[in-house]
Amino acid sequence: MFNYCFVLKISTWISCLVLIIVLLSGCNTPKAPVSHRQQPATDKINHHIVSSGETLFSIAWRYEIDTKKLAGINNINLTDKIFIGQRLSLNSKDLNSKKKIREFSATQSIKRSPYSVKNTKSLSFLDGEWDWNWPVKGKVLKTFNSSKLFKGISIQSDYGSPVFTAAPGVVVYSGDGLRSYGKLIIIRHDENYLSAYAHNKQIFVKENETVIANQKISESGHTETKNQSLYFEIREGGKPVDPLKYLPKF
Repeated sequence: MFNYCFVLKISTWISCLVLIIVLLSGCNTPKAPVSHRQQPATDKINHHIVSSGETLFSIAWRYEIDTKKLAGINNINLTDKIFIGQRLSLNSKDLNSKKKIREFSATQSIKRSPYSVKNTKSLSFLDGEWDWNWPVKGKVLKTFNSSKLFKGISIQSDYGSPVFTAAPGVVVYSGDGLRSYGKLIIIRHDENYLSAYAHNKQIFVKENETVIANQKISESGHTETKNQSLYFEIREGGKPVDPLKYLPKF
């Protein structure tokens, strides 16, 4: 009996030791940093909770949705206030095709609650023809890739270089609320086209401001980037397109 009890105790001790080693090995297993994890596919996300500083345009930009479509899905207008904590549907099945999205001139005033999230006053869309211009002149370090998370181009520029509008329009976003874009400007040029200028050192334009072609809107510069560059996007109907197909050759 003595020998049996002794063997049983040794066996139990060994089992516990093995379990401890396994648990410690699991704790030491390296985990991927949050910044390196794959972002969920847009089509798997059905709603968005509004955070401070967001606008309909910045939310639509994040999910590659046309702003008017996003407004229609949620049965609101481009001029309506959105609020912190508000739940916005991203599901196109909720789109009311009979909904007419009202757009007022940029000079029309809208009263805001002090607790509301910033939202754009409506736009007075630019009529007539206009051409695209380079926001900065430099070597293209990163070309367009529709399979990447960030679907734009990176243009080499010195730290603090002036950044100019690629076309006339209205500023619909100016801030640093979109993750991985740094200080960002989004300009709406007409009912179909928007352009974005990211990783800025300093911004000189505000939301709802009308800008002309080749107007200085910021200075490029991103302290976390080894190769200084301006990140630039063009979107048509909410979807990213290759800027090199629109910008002039030089």
